[in-house]
This record gives sequence, structure tokens and C-alpha cells, in this order.
Amino acid sequence: MNGSLGFTLKPARGLFITLDGYWIGVKDRIVITSNITDSRLQDPNIVGAGNEVESARFFANAIDTETKGVDLVVSYDWKLGGGNLNINLAGNYTETKITDFHFPANLQTPQNEFFESDQINIIESLSPKTKATLGLNYGIGKFNFLVRNTYFGKVIRDGYPFGGVQEFTPKIVTDISVGYSFTKNINLTVGANNVFDVFPDLQIYENSYFGVFKYAPVQMGTLGNYFFGRLNFTF
Repeated sequence: MNGSLGFTLKPARGLFITLDGYWIGVKDRIVITSNITDSRLQDPNIVGAGNEVESARFFANAIDTETKGVDLVVSYDWKLGGGNLNINLAGNYTETKITDFHFPANLQTPQNEFFESDQINIIESLSPKTKATLGLNYGIGKFNFLVRNTYFGKVIRDGYPFGGVQEFTPKIVTDISVGYSFTKNINLTVGANNVFDVFPDLQIYENSYFGVFKYAPVQMGTLGNYFFGRLNFTF
């Protein structure tokens, strides 16, 4: 069951504003279960000799979810210094909640083992509820300059069953690039993503697998900055 509402405004020349709200309900959503331990999995009379396992997990229509959110986009074109400056602001707020659980009665597995807190965390709070991007794109002659800042809201990661619950603070990542068009068909672009080498907060020790993984794969990820050169041909 879905619903959405949106509108676009053009209050001044060069200015566009778009606002969209949405509600999405999913019944019997397919998710992967937690690791289920059951003595029957180790009983050769049930699973067959040589097929005994300590635990198992599988895909199941285990939950109902409700997602609510709003998207805002503001774009403005401005003639500046013989060129054109485009200012683009895009923001999003999304919240997903689990509204019901469905567990096979014949499995005889408690709810908190069938779908543990770490799996609930993946659905409800491991992705930022708030994300926004401010991009400045200036073109003049054969040159094009881009600066883009992306804001990642806070996230929460549950390190169950070996770690703890940790909140990661909001971060801002900056991308830059410079492009030059040799002809209408050939363009060279050089730049950097995450130019200031921003990472998520350091993981608490119990979530870092004895200090092996200093950062968790949340928000902007764990790759740091990335420099590139790109040559485009258009035919």
C-alpha cells in the first residue's frame, strides 16, 4: 500500500522548488533471518547424517514495514561573470519502522532469535534518516567547475551478538571536479570524491573485531578519498 503527494513551484526566473512526500507500507516483507540455533539442526535423524549444522538462516516474509519520508529539491540558475552558476540543494528525510512480525509457529524459535536486534537495526536505523546535498556547478567557456557537499545524518549500529550499540555522528563529505571541453565531443574531467578524507566515527572496540576494522561501513563508507581523471567521447 503506497501513497505520495508532491508539487513543484517556480516562484522566480531560474528558481525551481520541488517537494514530495510519501508513505509506503509493505506487508510480508522479505528479509533474512538471524542465525537460528536449534537442536534439531544437529539431529542426524532429522537433517540426515553428515548434514548437521550449528545454526541456519534463511529468507522469509517475516515483517511488515512502514516508510514515511519527504524529498525537497531547490535549484537556481544564476548568470555570473560571463558564465552560468547552478545552485542545487536536495534534502531527504526517511523513516522506516517495523509494524508487525510474522514467525512460523512450527519453527518453535523465539521471536528474539528468529529476528534479532541487529536485523531490526538494519531495517530501522542503520541508514541515515536525514541526507542532504548542496552542489555548486559553474560553467564558463570550455570549463566546468563542481563543488558538492553531502551531509549524512546520524546512524545507529548494533554489533549484536559480539558487540554493542553505537551511535555515529553526522558527517559532511566534499567532492570537487574540473572539466574542460576540447570540442563538443571530447571532454576531460579531473577531480576527487571525499577530498578531505572523511570517515565515520571510530568503532567502539567490541564492534571492531579486536581492532581489525577501525571503521564501520556506514554513512559514506570506509574507502576515504578517491581521485580520478575521466576522458569522455561523444559520438
